[in-house]
Amino acid sequence: MSKKEQPICTSCDSVTTVKHLLTECLLTKDARDKLMLPNNLCEILAPNTERTSSLLELLKETNLLQKI
Repeated sequence: MSKKEQPICTSCDSVTTVKHLLTECLLTKDARDKLMLPNNLCEILAPNTERTSSLLELLKETNLLQKI
């Protein structure tokens, strides 16, 4: 059994991972900055009501919500 190839981000030429999209990707950078999300994946995903709201807003603004 072979592994599927991981998708590559068309903007950054990096493997598209949750970490990449939420902390590194150029396509989400402006929205991350506007929403003041930290650059640390553990902090973004930690149980925090304010951050969860910002994360959902990021997913909406970048159309990632429709892709997951």
